Amino acid sequence: MTIILYDINSTLADKIWNPNASKARLCLNFKGIPFTTEWIEHPNIGHCSQKIGPSPTAKKPDGSPLYTVPFNHDTSMGAAIADSILIAEYLEKPYPGIPKIFPNSTAGLQSTFNDVFLANLGTLLAVTYHKMMPYLNSAAVAYMAAIVERVRSKNRTEDWMKLKDDMSKIEGWYIRNGGIGSARSHPGPTSWSRAGSFLKGMHWERIVRIGKI
Repeated sequence: MTIILYDINSTLADKIWNPNASKARLCLNFKGIPFTTEWIEHPNIGHCSQKIGPSPTAKKPDGSPLYTVPFNHDTSMGAAIADSILIAEYLEKPYPGIPKIFPNSTAGLQSTFNDVFLANLGTLLAVTYHKMMPYLNSAAVAYMAAIVERVRSKNRTEDWMKLKDDMSKIEGWYIRNGGIGSARSHPGPTSWSRAGSFLKGMHWERIVRIGKI
């Protein structure tokens, strides 16, 4: 049994910063599945994906395939899967033992929640993404500069207010369900909390305060 998790490199001591890759890592650890991590750079994601075999997760504006991390390579099964929610669903099949990531046939529901959860955090990137740049390697900084500039907040006051509203909406979903941690689920919110923890100072403190993460 050999699973390789492909993640994006960084200058952090443990290298872990990408929230989507952290979801896959948490799922692997939760199920107790041994794995190794292969650290790659942003510019190499497409080349590495085409070499290993996971399907693209989306399309670029020009219609060409977009490859993203995380992706898993299960060498014992000959499977390569991209996208954290699809990785979680895959792990339930060849490794069906307890504990389950999706108990009580909730994979479809949790997949839908994952999409809606991320859709309501778009402003988070606008107010924080540029702060992540010092933690990326030089190759990643050059690659990400245009993306960061595109999503960077143009009106910080307005974006912080929108982020507060969006996170309050998400908090309301959890309250209706008995609160965060009241039921086992795919680790989307946890991974975003981990990713934000290296945003030192007022940015992360402000996010925690308005979102009560």
